[in-house]
Amino acid sequence: MPFFHATFRKHLASIRRHGLGAEGHGANWPGCAAGVYLASHPAVCVSVMLEHYLAYGDPSSVPSEHLDEICVIVIDDSRVRSDRLLADPQTSRSDSFVYSGVVDISGLPVLGLEEALAG
Repeated sequence: MPFFHATFRKHLASIRRHGLGAEGHGANWPGCAAGVYLASHPAVCVSVMLEHYLAYGDPSSVPSEHLDEICVIVIDDSRVRSDRLLADPQTSRSDSFVYSGVVDISGLPVLGLEEALAG
């Protein structure tokens, strides 16, 4: 079962270089505990990202431009240690998780927003 993580395209180079969740590289939205947020379906991680964008995004930004920048990393479950994966403490959903560690995403596919939501 793959996992999915939504991010903005501008962060991909750093994530590929340092790993998803690497200390000092990137940050979660305000109010989100430390960790890498993963979902079992791409639409779940996109919806959580949109929810946080609406709550904490720059009010002077152009939403359509930000939507074009959202992408979803498809993470093979062999890259995620099950002993570091917990239920997302911010939701009662059973398909959202928080991972304590760094995920190497080298060679993994990245979906555009439309492609992620079509699946």
